Amino acid sequence: MCQFKDDRPFSCAQLWENSQKSVPRAAIQATLTQMVAEGKLLSKSFGKTVCYFKPQEAADIVPLFEELPRVDHETHRTQNEAARIEARARTLAAQPTNADLEAEPPRADLDARLVVLKSQNFVTPRELAKAKHAYNHELRRWRELRRAVSAAVDAVRERCDVDAQHLSGVFDDREAGVTGPPPTYIG
Repeated sequence: MCQFKDDRPFSCAQLWENSQKSVPRAAIQATLTQMVAEGKLLSKSFGKTVCYFKPQEAADIVPLFEELPRVDHETHRTQNEAARIEARARTLAAQPTNADLEAEPPRADLDARLVVLKSQNFVTPRELAKAKHAYNHELRRWRELRRAVSAAVDAVRERCDVDAQHLSGVFDDREAGVTGPPPTYIG
């Protein structure tokens, strides 16, 4: 009977269920009543329910003084184990998760780019030479076009009786009909 090992109280119904109902309940009740009469068990009634328990004998009771060093040692061992597990948990909590590790490569690339930007080596010397060459080429083309447009405008101006400013819609104040501010606005 497992109830005797643990020294826990039990009832007739619990024993009957533990026997998987193979032993009749009346037989269990009769046996328990006989054991109480012989002094092998003690019983206590709680309403209709009767609980049975093993009487504690002096040999079963271990003095606390003899048990104390073993319990202290076990307590210290358990505390040390708990501290070790907590330290491991803190270490694991400080480690990055899988999502953090998956996000790490782009962050590493950004860190590498930041180092390059801080060193002000944005462009390799070859790329810089190529960019300067393209810039100078476009600057030459723009100057040539500017000269051609200026020459064309000068040629039109020489052949034309109308002033180039009038052709472009630029007039002075008299031609626009503005003579000055109205007298009411002047001080």
